[in-house]
Amino acid sequence: MVKVRLTRSEDGAFRSCQAEGHAGYAAKGEDIACAGVSVLLRTVSSLLATSAGITLEIDAPERGVLAFRVKDYDKAQDALLMHCESFLETGLSQLQEEFPDNVSMRVQTENQDAEA
Repeated sequence: MVKVRLTRSEDGAFRSCQAEGHAGYAAKGEDIACAGVSVLLRTVSSLLATSAGITLEIDAPERGVLAFRVKDYDKAQDALLMHCESFLETGLSQLQEEFPDNVSMRVQTENQDAEA
């Protein structure tokens, strides 16, 4: 199972993502659940990593593990960070609903846990 934990600020802006595991829905290279998670996470991490005014820290030490967090940001990027969090939460929620045995997502607000 792919387990994803998103952290957002109290106002809903993206702060970090940690994902690990393998979906196990199908064979390697054919797993649509894994591909869906990968596309969502890679899209957001690439967007944030190339956005002016955002410093992103990315860690992918091995296959099946990806973590990235906003290390520093300009307040002018608040709207982008909120949209990124919403994009990830919506997409991962849909995958979790469609593949409940293969994708799990947990959302927490800084300093407070909440299940999504």
